[in-house]
Amino acid sequence: FSPSYSTSLFGRQRKIVVIHDLSYFRNPSWFSMKEGFRRRLFSRISMRVARKVITVSNFVKDDIEGRFGFTKGKVDVIYHGVNPLFHFQNEKREKIILTVGAIFQRRNIPLLIESFSMLGIDDWKLIIVGENRTYPKINIEDIVKKMGMDKLVSLIGYINDEELLRLYNISSIFVSLSEYEGFGLPVLEAMACGLPCLLFNGHSYKELFSDSAYFVNDLSVDSINKGIYELMTNKKLREELSLKGLENSKRFALEDCAINTLRSILE
Repeated sequence: FSPSYSTSLFGRQRKIVVIHDLSYFRNPSWFSMKEGFRRRLFSRISMRVARKVITVSNFVKDDIEGRFGFTKGKVDVIYHGVNPLFHFQNEKREKIILTVGAIFQRRNIPLLIESFSMLGIDDWKLIIVGENRTYPKINIEDIVKKMGMDKLVSLIGYINDEELLRLYNISSIFVSLSEYEGFGLPVLEAMACGLPCLLFNGHSYKELFSDSAYFVNDLSVDSINKGIYELMTNKKLREELSLKGLENSKRFALEDCAINTLRSILE
């Protein structure tokens, strides 16, 4: 059993591989030539030799089976479960927009910073949590400085789960403008903490979060500005999305994920 992209290619034991997404097939430019080639090669071979392929959403399953016909009939979908640590604490919400996750090109952090800056509001803050893994490298700090947003935008890199729990509970809006996600675990964590979410309407998000988030249909500054401003100024909408997100997060129990994974392995 391999939990990430590739499995042992040798030996006669039964093999199961987990494919979290096909971003390296969808857009090779998001990866270095070496890394992209390695992932494409080993994931393709691993899916072929594996007795079973586990993935994290029907969106990715359809992508896998559409690209690799030999996988049809052996792909299981098992949703991630949310860590019980991430829960609603009824903290006083501050004027904070939060985004969480390793920073890749497809997650459009510069676009989020630009959209936030164009609002011209100086009593809200944008907090960006995650290690910068962009390729080619994007200097996010330089973008913030050039926009004169040093006092309103914080880049805090990696933090532990306890610190992240606090941020989920004191922020007012969570934003993910990612062009491609196989699942979106930070969104689920945010919802489990009652944090209203604004998401790009693409890839797996609609399947997983349906009517429990505010969706923008295009990645234009105007569309994003409109969505963020609506959530900033509409307390009733934030409260509705908070409740819907909390309810939706209950569908993704960590215990169910573990049980379903074990069942898939033993079948």
